[in-house]
Amino acid sequence: MASRATQKSWPEVWFETVEACPLCGSANLQPFLDGVQDWSLEAVPGAFAFARCSDCASLVLLRRPTAEHVGKAYAGYYTHTASDAAAPSKRGIAARIWRACSRGYVQGTYGGSASLASFAARTAVSLFSERKLELDCWYRFLPPAPARVLDYGCGNGDFMLRAAELGHDVCGVDFDERAVATAAGRGLEVRNAADVDEADFVEGFDCITANHVIEHVPDPARLLARFAAWLRPGGRLYLETPNAQAAGLREFGRFWRGLEAPRHFCLPSRAALSRALHDAGFNRIEWHDRSSVGDDMARQARTAIQANPGIVPCRPASDDFHGPEFLTVVAHRAE
Repeated sequence: MASRATQKSWPEVWFETVEACPLCGSANLQPFLDGVQDWSLEAVPGAFAFARCSDCASLVLLRRPTAEHVGKAYAGYYTHTASDAAAPSKRGIAARIWRACSRGYVQGTYGGSASLASFAARTAVSLFSERKLELDCWYRFLPPAPARVLDYGCGNGDFMLRAAELGHDVCGVDFDERAVATAAGRGLEVRNAADVDEADFVEGFDCITANHVIEHVPDPARLLARFAAWLRPGGRLYLETPNAQAAGLREFGRFWRGLEAPRHFCLPSRAALSRALHDAGFNRIEWHDRSSVGDDMARQARTAIQANPGIVPCRPASDDFHGPEFLTVVAHRAE
């Protein structure tokens, strides 16, 4: 991979200027943070600026790749190759006991098992709230199998395989052609986002998962409305996205991993995402605070800082940044 110092700048016609918040539509955008680079992939040269929406507190990338050229920003992206879909594991007797309990919990909660062993495992796992939450997020709060599941932004298909192993009927969609090809090569039902036939999807799913997706799309409000239309009444949406008011943003500034310019177009605040979900037709919104991801986010930020010693983080001065790193939510379509 070429370093930023040797990369040629993209032509300006490959970018478009954003003048309104993609989530709420407000044009009241205030300067927030500049000098953000593609620290993680180094696929796009140059520096980028984010504004803050004065109406909903979301963060907005002011200069983003056009639809025709955004694919180039994903060169070397992690979803282009198949990975080990197994959950991380540790060694030792205690770890083996936990894995056994976890398997029983997952089978009882997401696989539809009604066995006594699964019931006992669910009871045991429930005693460890933080570790239980990580399991729930690993399986994205799926309904009990069998259910028709859409993974929007499916990447290489890792999650689809996990869901299919539990007995779910799984379909995937992604806007990255290389990721689609990788998932299809694993025998999965997957299509490019540009080829989705809306009529085929209307009320076609019991559950939709969108894990770190809405920050990548130019019109997240419209996508949420499409999700609501594609779900059956009472169906659930699992969604996770970086939080525009994360504590890590205050600590690491332009090096915060959640910014990921220029692939992240809009980072919502909790209030903005809640409003957008309600407007799209969702109710029973459940928020989950994944405090365990903070250490990994901090590690990635510190790595970027160490690799760029001549650049200061330029931390925001506001005290509004005290929330979790990610907004993790389960929302149900109204009956």
